[in-house]
Amino acid sequence: MLNPPFFPKFSRSSRSPAVTKGGTIYYCIWLAYATGVLEKAGHEVKLVDAPAVPISEKKVLAIIRRFKPEMVVLDTSTASIHNDVEVLRKVKKAHKCFGVLVGTHVSALPLETMEMSNAIDAVCIQEYDYTLRDLAKELGKKKPALAKVNGIVFRKGKKVVKNKLREKIQDLNKLPFVSAVYKKHLNYKNYFYSANLYPEIAILTGRGCPFNCKFCNWVQNLNPGPYRKRSVVNVIEEFKFIEKNFPDAKEVFLEDDTFTADHRWVNDFCKSKIKEKIKIKWSCNARADVPLETLQLMKKAGCRLLCVGFESGSQHVLNDVRKGTTLGKMKEFMDDSKKAGILVHGCFMVGNPEDNEETIKATIELAKKLNPDSAQFFPIMVYPGTQSYEHFKKSGQLVSTDFRQWVDENGWHNCMVSMPGLSNKEMVEWCDRARKEFYFRPKYIGKKALQVITQPSEFPRLWKGGKTFIKYIAKSKKETGKKTAINEKSVENEKKPIENGKKMNWARLSQDKPSITMQRLAKIALIRSDKAATRTKMAIARLKHRKKFVLRNVQGSNMYLNIKDKGICSDLYLRGKREDKATDELMKRVKPGMVIADVGANIGYYALMEAKAVGPKGKVYAIEPIPENIVLLKKNIAANDYKNIEVFNKAAGDKNCKKKIFISKQSNLSTFCENVELDQSGETIDVDVFTLDSFFKNREKPQIVRMDVEGYEYEILQGMKKTMKECKNLQFFIEVHADFMGEEKTVRFLKILKQNGITHCKIIRESSDILKFSEKILSKEIFPEEGEFNKTIGEIISEKKFHYGLYYLFAEKNGMMLLKKSI
Repeated sequence: MLNPPFFPKFSRSSRSPAVTKGGTIYYCIWLAYATGVLEKAGHEVKLVDAPAVPISEKKVLAIIRRFKPEMVVLDTSTASIHNDVEVLRKVKKAHKCFGVLVGTHVSALPLETMEMSNAIDAVCIQEYDYTLRDLAKELGKKKPALAKVNGIVFRKGKKVVKNKLREKIQDLNKLPFVSAVYKKHLNYKNYFYSANLYPEIAILTGRGCPFNCKFCNWVQNLNPGPYRKRSVVNVIEEFKFIEKNFPDAKEVFLEDDTFTADHRWVNDFCKSKIKEKIKIKWSCNARADVPLETLQLMKKAGCRLLCVGFESGSQHVLNDVRKGTTLGKMKEFMDDSKKAGILVHGCFMVGNPEDNEETIKATIELAKKLNPDSAQFFPIMVYPGTQSYEHFKKSGQLVSTDFRQWVDENGWHNCMVSMPGLSNKEMVEWCDRARKEFYFRPKYIGKKALQVITQPSEFPRLWKGGKTFIKYIAKSKKETGKKTAINEKSVENEKKPIENGKKMNWARLSQDKPSITMQRLAKIALIRSDKAATRTKMAIARLKHRKKFVLRNVQGSNMYLNIKDKGICSDLYLRGKREDKATDELMKRVKPGMVIADVGANIGYYALMEAKAVGPKGKVYAIEPIPENIVLLKKNIAANDYKNIEVFNKAAGDKNCKKKIFISKQSNLSTFCENVELDQSGETIDVDVFTLDSFFKNREKPQIVRMDVEGYEYEILQGMKKTMKECKNLQFFIEVHADFMGEEKTVRFLKILKQNGITHCKIIRESSDILKFSEKILSKEIFPEEGEFNKTIGEIISEKKFHYGLYYLFAEKNGMMLLKKSI
């Protein structure tokens, strides 16, 4: 089951597939439901979502070769259909299998799709969960009778045969929980909905829609026909599953086309959720007709936000697209939503058949008047199989019928409709103008600032979505700057508000032409340091929790984090992971039954992962000299009831003694090195030091030694020479602080490694900051002639091409990998 590679973060499963300008990437929800159905039927299935990770085409083909599937199913969209067919062709070249295409585009144009390539063995029309199940069953027979499988178009020799349509699934309760499929196959943190709390889980409680808007892609191509709902009991059970299996998920999004279509069902669901004391928040797609009483009950049941299609500020346009609502009802709904305390994400369109400059201005004014929590503005995006597409095609107003043009070179939406007096480019410009007018109002900015203070949980999604949006503004300005007519005088005038410190001209920011001021604001947002952002987020966290220790799920283990700490705890509280590349590379090498020495274990981030991976037959020695870290380390071990970690409140070194350590204000930066500026507190303590040779004299020898000791790496190696010689398969994972050790000691450190058979270097770059360094080392062995080697180390240290340290990963006896630390 493959969501094929295209643009990174290409949201193929959305109702209007593209790379979004707010960072949203939908779950491959339809593929996931079908995956669950196939597994329930006894098939071995692998679900790969390439754009979400993202995964390259090369890696996808490697996965195919390893898994060796008998059937490959690719999702499609109009914008990516040519790419998707080509990916299928390459898949079948790499491995012989039955190739199937699914999705909105092939449902609308099944015969036309089949003509695109002989690599396509079949396409599924509309809802395809049971279609794929039956197809897989038939293909498992010696003589498959594909004519029996309803809902497909298939190739039979040189002919293309279209079977009859499949009836819609009536009992949706029989479908597996899609959240269980996510847990098994996907990383749910790869998905982001800009209006929702992060991370979130998206599910369906029903299929179809009782309304029939002319432009809707899902309803007309995947789920036409009657509106069907799961039972309240079934949905509540999935909520319980999500709470148990995704403990750090902040929200569930109900992806139904119109979740609130049946007010009675919604009321029953809310009452049941309250009764069952399910705490996780939720949001949904809604219609602007929900009564106040239902909204208030939804709020009580944990509803946080409604995604509502307002579409237009013109009643005439609304009537033409069969929206079935009124401007007055929209205003009443927004007033009621605010009374109930539920946020609203508003969706607005530009370019419907009756649109013109006046109706578009009315739409922008409606958006500002309704003032939802967030808003999106789209030019009309038409897709084969929809009534809107047929209208514009018949009227000759489609710019092109080449589906490759449906997105631009960035993967962004590319409007393909031009009407008299309103071209496709003008529609895009109107949407850009609408975003700026809506989001850069002083009233809106003040509202968001207050929201961050009063509702800290909203900050992560505002920050993540805001950064992506600002990048889009900056990029779109750069790419369209040559086409934008701005005279020199206006440019100079726009420099003055910032350069001269004068009051900012907010009215100017709302103009349809991107301004120099706009660029400067975008640049300021982009260069804001991660360190400053972390301080802001943690300040909000402290206000929210008002306690020192907060329990979080970190990489599968429970961890108590000190939210007053400025170091590792901040990273783990905000992201649930740190040093991503280093974490992934280390954990690839930890195997069940191993013995690991974790030197500089800190509060247990790596030690807990190691303990979980080595299992009850393995052992982790957690060595940490700082008493405050030891307290939290032991608390975290107890929180997981790990019996295979042994804690030592000592430090490793080159001899058995007592030594003075300099305490940092940050949990992970205390050091034995003098004259190192690492936010030191000025405090020192005496700690016990032992050699690893003496430590392992009467203990089982380690297979991995991980150390993060802030510049004391050389001394530790000096004290474990005997252990290195005795351990033939010893692997090192060391963060090396060459700038703390200095050039001479760093060279000696590396010589010790060379003497123990470690002689070659491979570098993985996580940042262009070490590009120069990488180019030098990649072209030669790490131990060339002595003088040249010393010079290279000296340059590395003096040029300060890294921050804090470099990760050396010794994967095997004859090689090592150098990783840039992820800050």
